[in-house]
Amino acid sequence: MSAIPRFFVCLFLAMLAFMPMNVEARNIDRFMSGSWYNPAQDGHGFSIEVGSNGLVVIYWYTYHPDGTPLFILAVGQAVGMSVTATAFYNTGMRFGVFDPTERMESEWGTVTVTFHDCRSGTVQYNSAFMHGGQTFGSGSFPIQKLVTIDHLQCQDDVRAGTYEGRVFSSIEGRDYFAFALISPGGEFVSYSDGGLAAFGSLSLSGGFFSATGTTVSLDPDATFSGGFSGVGELAQEYRLFAIYEVEDGDSGFADFYASPTLHRRPTTMARLAGNYDVHNPTTGFVGTATIMTNGSIVGSDELGCQYSGNVTIPDSRFNLFDARVVISSCPGFDGTYDGLGSQIDWFEFHDSAALRVLVSDGNFGFLLIAVRD
Repeated sequence: MSAIPRFFVCLFLAMLAFMPMNVEARNIDRFMSGSWYNPAQDGHGFSIEVGSNGLVVIYWYTYHPDGTPLFILAVGQAVGMSVTATAFYNTGMRFGVFDPTERMESEWGTVTVTFHDCRSGTVQYNSAFMHGGQTFGSGSFPIQKLVTIDHLQCQDDVRAGTYEGRVFSSIEGRDYFAFALISPGGEFVSYSDGGLAAFGSLSLSGGFFSATGTTVSLDPDATFSGGFSGVGELAQEYRLFAIYEVEDGDSGFADFYASPTLHRRPTTMARLAGNYDVHNPTTGFVGTATIMTNGSIVGSDELGCQYSGNVTIPDSRFNLFDARVVISSCPGFDGTYDGLGSQIDWFEFHDSAALRVLVSDGNFGFLLIAVRD
């Protein structure tokens, strides 16, 4: 095995460590932010904001015991999947005047929100505060997400996403830019500026992962295919620190971040459909392709190679799609190539004007950048 393939194998073993490991290990994060309510008690609810360092702000829009409106504010620090905060009730400021010297703040009681995941939770409250001769008392009730903030969509498999960063290889003595796309269920594709790609899956146990797959070349003049395996661990704040080792001695470390603003965008076939100019950054080959509204692909390149296939979207709330490309009339490359893709910005921020698709037949791979014409 040459130096670059050894490096590349290690790169993706380390890279795949960068993801939340399981629900048990999860802490309250920004994906819990949004509007929450109890469907059985429609008419009151919560706005919950998760800030940096686990700070949680809770706004409860509810009522006094006599039925008049009540606004409660609580700020607390997250501990795991729960936050307990002292809640306050404010009166005095008049609409249109908004003079803060008129505001009177009273301690209302405590509010605890426990999230079961980023879609459901339980609220507990306890208050000795009196209004109109009546106390609020204590109790609990379930809540569920009503409105999600754009780019903070909730997904069941928190491993899934787009990841970018750099990995250092001790045998190469340098680092490389790389990205990975991870689908719900743990299927992944990964790319390195070293001209190689990895395709495989990973499994999780507590805060650790194990990964297996195949590494292939993206350069037809330097073909390579080989298996790999590896382990890693996740740090907090969606950041990866990982070390790796390959069977013939290479080792190194990685530092990666997730790209939630790229991954957590809605994707539909209507958004993907269109005509594209396509190029392969490794080989320099160019061509054209069309994606139909039913997901079918047709296209060709300057060598006369013909392309067909299809794309499917596993979850339209997220910027990820499965891709199958069938190549014909292309000696040496005819076959069926499978992988993943996503929309990327090309001309300006958030234009989603291009696609990044990485596919392989198990022996060779293509990175295709398609820009909408």
